[in-house]
Amino acid sequence: DVQDVYGQTKTYVLKNDGSLWGAGLAPIGDGTNLRRPSLVKVFENVKTASFGVSVSALVTNTGDLYTWGDNSWGQLFNGETSGERTLLPTYVRGGVKEVVCVLDGIFVIDSNDDLWSAGNDNDGVLGNGAVGTTEVPTLILSNVAKVSATSGHAFALLNTGELYAWGNIGHGQSGDSSSLSYDSPTLFNLDNVVDFEAGDDHSVFLLANGDALTAGTGRDYRALTASESGVSVPTLVKKNVKDISTLGFGTILLTNDNAVWGAGSNTRGELGTGTFSTVQYP
Repeated sequence: DVQDVYGQTKTYVLKNDGSLWGAGLAPIGDGTNLRRPSLVKVFENVKTASFGVSVSALVTNTGDLYTWGDNSWGQLFNGETSGERTLLPTYVRGGVKEVVCVLDGIFVIDSNDDLWSAGNDNDGVLGNGAVGTTEVPTLILSNVAKVSATSGHAFALLNTGELYAWGNIGHGQSGDSSSLSYDSPTLFNLDNVVDFEAGDDHSVFLLANGDALTAGTGRDYRALTASESGVSVPTLVKKNVKDISTLGFGTILLTNDNAVWGAGSNTRGELGTGTFSTVQYP
């Protein structure tokens, strides 16, 4: 019955019938400023959704973008700023394929495969060449197949297979062996990438042959390395992998035999190991 699950300070469940349900901190998207301790229905006919801290967004099966939450920095993607919260999903535009929300910002891939961003940007994570508020959606890349972003850095994969990165990559999480920061997309040489996830100061890459690689800080062993020293170039950590995910301070891998592997910070029990201890190696 469940197609996808999303969670941070709120939990959202996307069901197979296209209905989106939410619980947690307001605004959930049900028209109120109330915290919801149990799931309430938010919207129907949903294809995908994404949730930052101050902004939430969904794309319908017909390609319509709806956003709700705070709009102090233009993160609702409507070209405006406002001090008032939007409590219900509100139509913004059509022709959208994908949406990704970060802390106080938003990325949108449209039907032409153009990547746009808007909102608050302190580390160059919006990729538009500027640091600060961008209330008007700005084009940052074309021919984009996928984007993944956190509050600090982001990646985009083009339909041609080229991988771009930008933002604060001071821990080497871009995988180019540097500790620089970029406020616009920069091409990096990593071939055969089919999936990727931006974590908290680390990154995970999945190659076409099933190899999983990581780069970035090794703090809390979140890069799945045997030490906390970290790696500044993509390093093989697991073979025969079919899916990858980051948990902020941790990493989860799903292998071809349907085994789940994880490592990193586990102070809230988020790795599901039965303890609250840091997992040093998957």
